[in-house]
Amino acid sequence: MTEKNYYILKYKACGAECPIRLSGRLNQHKWEWDGFETKPNDVDIVKNYEFTVSDRKIKSLEFDFYGYLTKFVSEKFLKVCDDLNVKFRAVPLKFIVQKKEIDKKYYIFLPVDHFSLLDAELSEFEAVRDDETGELFEDKIYPGQVVYENITKFVISDGEFPHLFKCSEILELVCTREFMQLAIERGLNCIDFIPLDVNFKYNT
Repeated sequence: MTEKNYYILKYKACGAECPIRLSGRLNQHKWEWDGFETKPNDVDIVKNYEFTVSDRKIKSLEFDFYGYLTKFVSEKFLKVCDDLNVKFRAVPLKFIVQKKEIDKKYYIFLPVDHFSLLDAELSEFEAVRDDETGELFEDKIYPGQVVYENITKFVISDGEFPHLFKCSEILELVCTREFMQLAIERGLNCIDFIPLDVNFKYNT
């Protein structure tokens, strides 16, 4: 039977060690990959990445998943991915807190799998059109796919998908129920799992 229970991974602030926003400075001006990179294994990554936290109230970091566009994850998160055969690239990220490197290891998480999950026939949505020609805009990140203005009814398409991947319609990390259950069982911190179902609404 095709899996129909999918969840969007969102960061959940839950205390001083899991702040709403990480204030600080990255040692590099920019990443060596695109923000919406779809082929991370093809990128030549040679730089070291270090983030110095400037908020003096923060004494350590305890989250296992953090971020909005770019995701920072712990070794515990990667272990769940490994155990469920999730494909990814993990770039080491050193955190400096109170002028010292913290013991907990973190990584920048780059998903390898990107899939379209929406059933276009059964879902309800509005696609972006050119104001002059009326033609549908093609997604520059995912050629052949339209750009969604909004999705008011998200119906999951039939098919087999990995336990964790980037959903191309909403540009979010999405996981299966099994991934969510294993993450909860292992006590991963600061992750909200938002059901991706007919009640989910999307707006650009």
